[in-house]
Amino acid sequence: MHKKQRKSNFTDFVEGKVEFTEGGDFTKIKCCELCGKFFKDSRRLKKHMTSHSEDRPHACEICHRRFKRKHEVSNHMRVHNGGMSFQCDFCSKILRSKGSWAIHRRRHLKEFIAKCEICGQGFVTNQEYQNHIGSKHGNSNHICNVCGRSCYDKASLQSHLVRHSKDYGTNPNIRCDLCDKTFLQERYLRHHYLRMHKNGGQKYVCDHCGKEVNSKRSLRDHLLIHQGLKPIQCKECGRCFALRTTLKLHMRTHTGDRPYKCKECNKCFTQKTPLTVHMRYHTGERPYACTVCSTGFVSKGTLSIHQKTKHSAA
Repeated sequence: MHKKQRKSNFTDFVEGKVEFTEGGDFTKIKCCELCGKFFKDSRRLKKHMTSHSEDRPHACEICHRRFKRKHEVSNHMRVHNGGMSFQCDFCSKILRSKGSWAIHRRRHLKEFIAKCEICGQGFVTNQEYQNHIGSKHGNSNHICNVCGRSCYDKASLQSHLVRHSKDYGTNPNIRCDLCDKTFLQERYLRHHYLRMHKNGGQKYVCDHCGKEVNSKRSLRDHLLIHQGLKPIQCKECGRCFALRTTLKLHMRTHTGDRPYKCKECNKCFTQKTPLTVHMRYHTGERPYACTVCSTGFVSKGTLSIHQKTKHSAA
């Protein structure tokens, strides 16, 4: 008697690789175009695509916090209903699971499982470390062709590229009451308030030159300059930079992008500061005055040249 043949199914479903038993049906398999993962059918792919979207259609009726998935609201409601939750004994933050509580607590204790050899930043999960290396130090194959930013995977690159679209911008309804700056999402506004305004704003001072910055990350990036390290390389010409922001500006020499335009004469610039200086030629503003002859200038640079050529000792 022959044994009943087992129905074919998926036997391996790891890191986007799918294998079938003999006679398996390939017709229903679907692939995510953003991250390359495979799914058994369209329903599972549709559910997965939520992870790539910025939409948060489900809101908590009590605190109005928004979520991507309906079941996340149900989990969140345990905080309000007195259900099972885990509270951090350092900052009193409420976590929804014991695992997220443990990871969160390790951040306070600085119990890092990996440390970046370039900038010294520590990480409590290996995924965070891999994301950091790929996106902050240029060791990634997913590079934005507009600004040169490195992204740690294809999905994050696709999400980043949205920022360069014509329809992308800030939301005028999400506005800082202190400085009138607008933001695309509420979380960006909260982050801005903590960094720039709460208790006078965060201040991190460089021990080498005394420069003040608003975050630990900015201070770490700044210290690379003093250390002479330039870990970020331009994929177009091979030139190296200490900061990702510097590479972003440099990439405009390759792309020809000049996003800052003069409203008076339509001249365009790669950076905001040159536009500000240029506008002074139209307005007549001369904020930098020579201490010898009182002549005004549009920038410190032009004032310095004037003093060296007109008033320097022979």
